[in-house]
Amino acid sequence: MNTFKYTIYFFILMTFSLQAVGESIPSSNQLRSLLRSFDIQTGNIGETIAYIPIEKPCLNLLARNEHYEYCVINEGENLSNGDKEGFFITLDSVSESSVSFSYNTIWYSVNCRLSTRDKVIKCDQSK
Repeated sequence: MNTFKYTIYFFILMTFSLQAVGESIPSSNQLRSLLRSFDIQTGNIGETIAYIPIEKPCLNLLARNEHYEYCVINEGENLSNGDKEGFFITLDSVSESSVSFSYNTIWYSVNCRLSTRDKVIKCDQSK
């Protein structure tokens, strides 16, 4: 009987975990971009997801059941105001270890990488 209780408990826990992650991703008509990690060698779909919503165009990361939002890439430029101020980001690729994206303004473009392990963004020199 205890095994049955543990099985039910585990099932309920997994259901709520999946719903919590699923609810944090907006619907497709509210997204500019969404990428999920994929291992081309094995064909496995990963758990890391990056997306950019339309209303608040910040970089969002779902990794290891945690949600992170990055609105400031360079000081003084808040992505949540990007539409009004003329800058935006574009997702390039997502893997289990990093998210690659382009950060574009009227004056320059920068390629950046966000490490999913330490949550640090590193960008190339402005072009």
